[in-house]
Amino acid sequence: MKLTFNRLLILVLGVFFLGFFAEKLVDVDINVNPRVKGFFSKAREATEVNLFVKGVQRISDFEQESDVKKLEVSKAAVERSDAYASRGTYSLKVTFPDGGGAVGYWATLPRNWVGYKALKFDVYSEEGEVPLSLFIADTRNTSYYDRFNRDGIALRKGWNNIEIPIEAIDRKLIMNDINHMRIFLWKVPGRHVLYFDNIRLVSGDAEEASVPAAEQPREESASGAEATAVPVKKRKVPVSVSGPVSIVIDPASEGNEVSELLWGSNLCAKMESNTIIRKLVRHLGLTCFRFPGGGSPGWRWKTGEGDFSPKMKRMMLADVDYLVDFLRDTGTELIMQVNIESGTAEEAAELVRYLNKEKDFRVEYWELGNEAYGGWDNAHTTAGNYAKIVREYSTAMKAVDPTIKIGANWGETYYNKVQWDQTILKEAGRYIDFVSIHWYPNHINKEHAYKGRVHPYPKEVMANHRQIPRMIERVHSLIDTYAPYREGEIEVTFLEWDGAWDAPSSDPSPPFAEGNAMWSLANALFYADTLGEFARHGVTVSAHYNFQECMFGLIRGWDKPWGWGGSPWDQKIIRPKGYAIQLYADHFGDVMVESHVHNSPVYYKENDWWPSSYTGEVPYVTCYASKFKTGNKLGVILVNKHEKDDIEVKMRVKGTNGTMTCTPWVLTGPGLMESNENSPDSIAIEAVTEFTAEGAFEYTLPARSVTALEIEL
Repeated sequence: MKLTFNRLLILVLGVFFLGFFAEKLVDVDINVNPRVKGFFSKAREATEVNLFVKGVQRISDFEQESDVKKLEVSKAAVERSDAYASRGTYSLKVTFPDGGGAVGYWATLPRNWVGYKALKFDVYSEEGEVPLSLFIADTRNTSYYDRFNRDGIALRKGWNNIEIPIEAIDRKLIMNDINHMRIFLWKVPGRHVLYFDNIRLVSGDAEEASVPAAEQPREESASGAEATAVPVKKRKVPVSVSGPVSIVIDPASEGNEVSELLWGSNLCAKMESNTIIRKLVRHLGLTCFRFPGGGSPGWRWKTGEGDFSPKMKRMMLADVDYLVDFLRDTGTELIMQVNIESGTAEEAAELVRYLNKEKDFRVEYWELGNEAYGGWDNAHTTAGNYAKIVREYSTAMKAVDPTIKIGANWGETYYNKVQWDQTILKEAGRYIDFVSIHWYPNHINKEHAYKGRVHPYPKEVMANHRQIPRMIERVHSLIDTYAPYREGEIEVTFLEWDGAWDAPSSDPSPPFAEGNAMWSLANALFYADTLGEFARHGVTVSAHYNFQECMFGLIRGWDKPWGWGGSPWDQKIIRPKGYAIQLYADHFGDVMVESHVHNSPVYYKENDWWPSSYTGEVPYVTCYASKFKTGNKLGVILVNKHEKDDIEVKMRVKGTNGTMTCTPWVLTGPGLMESNENSPDSIAIEAVTEFTAEGAFEYTLPARSVTALEIEL
C-alpha cells in the first residue's frame, strides 16, 4: 500500500488518540483506587527505558551547595557541615527545634525507582534514642494511608546506616512516579542535631562502605524498629528471638497524663444490667460507657424509645433514669451519643439540662451522631450538612452548659474520608472539642476473605496497634492545616474499636471459638498494646466495642427473648480482651514516663486490603511505663507477642539507688488463637510472686503474654 501524505497524517493522528485514551484509562484506574496500581501502571513500568539501573544512584551527598537548594525544609535549620561525613567532606547538618521539624524533597528526586533494591542514607547523631521518621510518595498516592511511611526509627549515638527495601515501598507506590520524600522528627521534645549524608538508591548488595568500620558503634545491632541497627539489615518473616533485649525506664522524664476514661466500653439498651453484670463492670475496672452504643437508633430520652429500634422501649437501659442508676452504681461515666438522626438541637439541649443540672449527673463528652459519614447509618448525611448540624447542636447545648465537650464523627479511613474530615474542620472547627474515631483495623472475615482466609493470623491482629501514631498524626496534621487556631484544643478519642472482625454475630453451635481471632488471646495482646499506645499518645477517651454481645462483647449475650441473637451471660466466660483492660485499670499509673525497648526481635506485617491496617515491622516486645501520683510507684505493661518463646529482658530504672519491690500479674494462655469459649479458665490473669531488685534486673516475659508490673521505688 502506498503511504500517501493523507494516510500518513491519519496514521499519526490515530497513534496520538490511541495514546491519549490509553493514558486516560490509566488515570481513571488510579483515581478510582490510588492504592491499586493495576495493569496499566505496571505496563508503564515495563516500557520504561531505564528498567534496571546498575550500581548506585546518588540523590544527595552534600558535597555541593546545590544539594541543599534541592531541599524542602519545615521548622528546622539546615547547613552543610564538615564536622561529620560518611562520604566525601561534607554532610547536611539539620537542627530540629523542640517539637520536631522536617527536611525532604519535592519534585527534586530521581523519579524512576524501578529496578533498585534499596533506598539508603546515613545519619550521625550525637545522642542516642532519637526517633526518626520518614515518608515517600508518588504523584497520586500522597495521603497518609496511601504513601509509604516508616515511623519511630530509633537512632543510636554515632553513625546509623538506614536501609529501606524497595519491595516494601513498591507495595504502596507507583515506582516510576516517585516525587516526594520527607525525613522528620514528629512531636519530639527538645532540640536535636542530626547529620545526613550519602542519600542514594542502590541496585545490588555490593557497594562501597559509606562509614569506615572503625567508626561504627560497638553496640550489638538491633533487629527492631525501636532501636535501629547499625547497619540496618533487610528483615524477613519471621525473625528469630535473640538477646539481649533491654528496656530502660526513666521516671524523671514525664509525658502526658493518663486519662481515666481509657478503660471504657459501649453500652446498648439491649444489654443486661442486673446485679451480677454490675459486679462484673466493677471487677473489670471499666470507667466509662458510650450510650446508646453504636448505630443510630433514634433514641428519645424522654420516652426511652428508639425511632429506628422499636424494641428499645422494652429495654430497661433505654430509660434515662435507670441508665443513670446503672452508671452511678458501677462508678462509670457516660459518653453520650446524641440523637441527630431523628432528634433536634433543642431536645439535645434539654438532655444536657436534665442530666447535668436536674439529675446532678454531669456528662462531659457528647458525640453528635454515629458514623454519619457512612451510608449504612441512620445518621448518614453530607459533610457540609453534618458541619451545619455540629454548629447548631453545639450552640444550643453549650448555651445550657458551656463546660461540656462536643465531639464530631471522624471519617478516617472507612473509604478515603479526607474530604469529610477537612470539611468538618473548615466549617465547624470552632464548635468541636474532640473527634471520635471508630477503628476496626482487621477486616478479614467471610465477607472479605484475604488470600483465601476468612480469619486473620494472630500476627496480623497484633501488629495493628502500630497504626495508632499515624492516625493521631493525621488528625493533628489536618487540624494544623484547616483549623490551626484549634491546635492543642481538639482532643482525640476512639469511641468504637476492636482488633478483629471474624466471629459469628449470633450464638453458633459448638465449638464456639474455632478459628476466631476476635475471641482469642492474640486479640487481648492487641488490646494491651492499643491501650498503651492510646495512653502514650494522649488519647483522652477510649470505648472499645462492645461490652456485651455474642460477636464483639467482653462477655457473650444480649437479650435472646427479644431476638437479639444471643443467650444471657453464663457468668463464667470472660473474653481475654476484657482481662487486658483489667490489667490497665488495676495496675497502670496516672502519668506516662519515658521507656525504650532496645534490640527487640521483629516480624513484618504485610499490607492487606483494609486501609486502616498497619504495614511494616512489628517488635515482639513492647513496653508502656507510668507512675502513680500517690506513692513512689511505677506501673508498667510489658507485652511479648512471640507465640513459642519466652524472652528475657534486662530492665533498668533510671535514677534508682535502693531496692525496688516488683509485683507482677501475667495474662497468658496455651496459644495465641486459644479462647475461653469452651474452657472459661483457659486464659486468665495470674498473680506472680513479688520479688526485689536493684536499679537493673533481669526478667523473663512468658511467650504470648501481657505482664503488668508494679514497681515500688
